[in-house]
Amino acid sequence: MSGIDIFATGNDIRETGIIGPQCRERFLPLLRDGPLARLGVEAAGVSRLRGRYVMHRPASSLSVVAGTMAGQALLWTDEGRRFLRPGDLLIAPKGVNHRYETIPGRAWKVIWFNIRREIPFDRVCVRRTDSLASLEKDYLDIMQEASVEGFLSEEARMGKESYVAVLMQRMLHSEKRGQEALHEARMQVLWHYVLDDLPHKWTLRDLAKIAGYSPEHLNRICNGRYGASVMKHLTRLRMQHAAHLLGLGTHKVLTIAELCGYDNPFAFSVAFKRTFGVPPRNFLSQ
Repeated sequence: MSGIDIFATGNDIRETGIIGPQCRERFLPLLRDGPLARLGVEAAGVSRLRGRYVMHRPASSLSVVAGTMAGQALLWTDEGRRFLRPGDLLIAPKGVNHRYETIPGRAWKVIWFNIRREIPFDRVCVRRTDSLASLEKDYLDIMQEASVEGFLSEEARMGKESYVAVLMQRMLHSEKRGQEALHEARMQVLWHYVLDDLPHKWTLRDLAKIAGYSPEHLNRICNGRYGASVMKHLTRLRMQHAAHLLGLGTHKVLTIAELCGYDNPFAFSVAFKRTFGVPPRNFLSQ
């Protein structure tokens, strides 16, 4: 593909791009009902990009997975800017705003695939991977054999594409496990921090800043892990601590309310009864 191309797709401008004359892209020939098609892969390829290349997806209908083989590029998301370097795997789920582009005077070699289906990510992320060299080798083998019609049989081609599909799934699966481990570590730090200072007037913005996520993303994580929003889970922790203090029998209800972050004892009683079914004064007897 060559020449300068400025394009837009969809009535709501789902995707815009600029492709300069020095850019070259080779597309992977996909079997119509092959392993990659069944995984939702709509297109895949290897691109060698020089000069001007910009791809902006404010609300793409496709998920994008792209690994940097050589050179560098710039990635822009709602969270800021970063460089894409060799070994970086960009994972961009559909519908999430992102833009990547070449750096003036630098080339960028990238291997990629676009996926119609949802992928198990809800934000743009970049992870390190060591699978790109294997993936490129299989891409190039398939491209080479297709260019000379060198496939011995449909079964042989199916086997090659199956291996590419396995690599793709392995990359996404391992990156998802890494993301879950990161979430787990950050949640432990967050709630340990909160439990050390329950009387503090915590806000969603405060908690998101400690966790290192946007308020919206932190709510998504908490709903997935605890079945409740951030602030509801905070209330749950406060009520558990209140029940513990009531069990000790050494504090008045008013004092317990203050220790759990409530200036208003009535609001504390309402929250406690909503959690345990009885007001705090009747908790031990029940």
